[in-house]
Order: sequence, then structure tokens, then C-alpha cells
Amino acid sequence: MTELTDYINAIVSVKDKEKDIDYSSMSRDIALITHMYSNTKTPVPRFKLNDEIIKRNNSLIIGYKCLNCNITNNITLNLYLRKVNNKTKCCDGCKNLDDLKRSNHTSFMLGERVSEPKLEKWSEKSIRERIYESNILFDSEDDEFKIKYKLQHMDVDEFERVKNKIVSIGNGKIKNISDWDYVPHYRTCNQSKYTPMIVNHTSNSIEKPQYIEWKCEVCENIFVNRDLEVQKNRIKMLCAECGFCNRTFKVKSLTTPWGKITYQSQQEYRFINWCIENKIQIENGPSIEYSWNGKNHKYKVDFKIPKYRRLVEIKDNHIWHKKQIECGKWSMKEDIAKKWCNENKWEYDLVFPKNLSSWKENIIKLKESCKI
Repeated sequence: MTELTDYINAIVSVKDKEKDIDYSSMSRDIALITHMYSNTKTPVPRFKLNDEIIKRNNSLIIGYKCLNCNITNNITLNLYLRKVNNKTKCCDGCKNLDDLKRSNHTSFMLGERVSEPKLEKWSEKSIRERIYESNILFDSEDDEFKIKYKLQHMDVDEFERVKNKIVSIGNGKIKNISDWDYVPHYRTCNQSKYTPMIVNHTSNSIEKPQYIEWKCEVCENIFVNRDLEVQKNRIKMLCAECGFCNRTFKVKSLTTPWGKITYQSQQEYRFINWCIENKIQIENGPSIEYSWNGKNHKYKVDFKIPKYRRLVEIKDNHIWHKKQIECGKWSMKEDIAKKWCNENKWEYDLVFPKNLSSWKENIIKLKESCKI
């Protein structure tokens, strides 16, 4: 078997054909390196000159001695690295002197070649045949490749666990997810080799699971991920807003007579219970879109009290809130909430611990006045 060192030792010269410079005196090496953007994470041979990796866009000419016939040849660096990657031992000259190859070529030119049976194209095979062959090919891969693939992509059990949380796939193209089965490693004809797919055997359809709509388990809003891998190894399906809050403050929920209400602090928890005790209907607040520093964001108001048309934001003097005030982000959120209230004829209440008691008194008075 030809080793990597054999290809390194076979190099006798390195020249730049455009600059007309000879680099043969410099140290050279060939290393197997995985590109950071590679889908397969398979290492490929890269040429080093004085310990510096040479990029593919180069004008280097490699002079090397053929490992089979020992004749010196001159080819581009990229072609030489292709020989290294394919473990090609012969040069173009000696491979054409192969007796069997010459005999077959002569027979072909004289019309004596026996036609080989035509292989069935991948696109002409049924979906079941393609899935079966994909499984066979994947099982034949080395263990390291299979482990890396499974760490990146969901398996069947993982998909089944989150299947009922998917609203649609393909930007609303597929909505009845229960009719589709998950294929974790479907053979492709590109450098990825395999990719997850979903298949509907009834309609004989196969699709790549992209642009998946999920229902957030906390705020119940719909959000989109480009692929399934984003949610791999996650216990809960959370939108970006709830996911961020969940990493900063644990998001919890409480079931009320009016539905599930989410909260993040003990202060909010006590507020929800106070509303339940006083029979004041409370719901999750709306998510209001706004722009900040050139990016789109959503301000999720804590609660709303529909009967009195009020949005309620419970705040404490937390360092996170203070930083938002300092940078001006909080004033933007407050302005957009007040604008929403003006457009919908509601009121926006920002409640701190120091004014919570007085706010409750006003709500009780408002409740009693509505009874009269």
C-alpha cells in the first residue's frame, strides 16, 4: 500500500509557472487536514511549503518521480494532490502502457467489446429500494464516520420524540406530519454522502426536512428552524426569545382558570396567584416586534388583563434591566409597547415592587367600579 511519505519523497521540484520562481530548496510536506466548512469532516491532503499551507488557487508546478515507472513528470499541484487523495501510483504515461487496458481499447475500437448490462440509475429506482441501499451503504461505513454523523443528525427515536411538536415542514408545504416517516441517512450524490429525509410511502413522496415550523412550548408562538439539527439534543422546543430567557432565567408555567401562564421570577409567580385569588383574568402578554441596532427583536410583555385592557410588565431592579436602561434598549421596548397600546386603545403598566401595592389597589377599585 502506498503511504503518504512515498508521495512526499517522490517530489523532486516545486516551481511557480507564473512568477518563474523555484521553491525546490524549501521544506515541503503533505498533511491530511479537515476543512472547517467541510460537511463530511473527511481529511484531505494539503500541501505545505515552509510549514505554510498552500491554497487551491495557486500556480505551482510539481516535478515528481512516478512511483511505478520512476520517470519524472511535471503536473500542477492540484492534480498531484488529486493523485495523493486517490492513491494513484501510476503516471499518465505508464498507466496507458498497461497491457489489459490496451487490449480492451483495441477491442473497443474494432467493435469487439461485449456490451455490459446497463446499470439502473439511482433516480429510476423506487423509494423503498433507495432507502434500503442507503441503509446498506451507511452500515458499511467505518465506525468513526457513523459516530460523527449520528452526533450531528437525529436518529429515528429522537425524531419521533419531537414529531408531534412540528407544525409544518417546508414553509407550510407539509402539515400532516403523522403521514411521514423519518429516514436518518439517505444516500446523496454530493460530498455530504448522506442526509436525513422524510418519506410518505402512501403518496410515494420523499422530502428533505427543511424550514421546520415549531410551536414554542412556553409562549406557544410559531418559529422556524432551517433544519432539524438545530433542535437535536434539546429537551424543549423553544423559540429564540424563550430560549434566551430560559438560559438567563428559568422559564416556568402555571395553569390558571384562563389557560397556561408563563413566568420567570417569584415576583411574577406571586402576581399570577394574586390575580387568581381575586378572580382577575390574566393572560400571557403579546410579543411586539421592534428594531434595535439594525436587528429585528421581539419584546414579550409579561401579562395582559383583557377585561381592563391593560398590559402589565413586572420589573425589579435587576442588573440585566439596568444595563438595558443604560444602553437605551429598554426605552425602545417601552416606547414600542406604549405605541401598541395607543393603537389598540389599551394602557401599559410598568410595575416595580415599590408601586405594586398601589397598583393592586387601583385594579381592585377598577374591578369594584365595574360591578356598579
